[in-house]
Amino acid sequence: MLSKLLRRAILVAVTVLILPSQSLAAWSHVQSAKAGADAASTTIALAYSSNVTSGSLLWAFVGWYCAAGETTSSAADSLSQTWTFIGTQETVTSVGGAWCGRTARFYNSVAGANTLTITFSASTQYRSLIIHEYSGIATSAALDQEIGQGQTAPGTGANAITSGTTGATSAANELVVAGMLSVRGTGPAISAGTGFTIRQNGLGAPTFTSHASEDLNLVSAGTTAGTFTFNSTTEYTIAIVNTFKEPAASPGA
Repeated sequence: MLSKLLRRAILVAVTVLILPSQSLAAWSHVQSAKAGADAASTTIALAYSSNVTSGSLLWAFVGWYCAAGETTSSAADSLSQTWTFIGTQETVTSVGGAWCGRTARFYNSVAGANTLTITFSASTQYRSLIIHEYSGIATSAALDQEIGQGQTAPGTGANAITSGTTGATSAANELVVAGMLSVRGTGPAISAGTGFTIRQNGLGAPTFTSHASEDLNLVSAGTTAGTFTFNSTTEYTIAIVNTFKEPAASPGA
């Protein structure tokens, strides 16, 4: 017969194995897609490949040629949901004119087939769009930190393309999601920043542009940055990062 001490030790060990780690994220990446367009228009639209799920966070990164001062006017989807742009648009000026980037989000989506349309203040020749869906994010007031910047000739070093560093996040296990646009590079040789997972990666429109997106789980509260590595020469980039909180834990959880 096992002694009480030994039985207690076994019970503790089994409990540790069964209980989930407090560092595990509750959120998860559901799906993403990308598109580019190089015929002049005031919009760009992109559909999710599968129906979005009720309660999801929907997120987008849009890049466009803004040499004549074109800005984003609205973001709305086919589920009659009006998205919110995050922060201000970021700009980098290339030899051919200015390029801009911005992110947008919608909390607590309804379910169904969904297409996002970004509308600009005026017709613009080149546009690219990436969309993501996440489950397990707070359904209101989820955005915590955001920052972005344009860079000229960032180089090919690890994590050389960067959004800049955020302020300190307020919670553990936040979703960190970043998007980037490269102009006048030599191909879509984009790698994720340290610790990130690439979600979308490829040539934009026109083909001398590339765009990519990535995410990670920020296990502990603190500062972060969205970083990418471009494995060949690129002259101009924009990178933006956003962080989102999970739902608050229930009392006693």
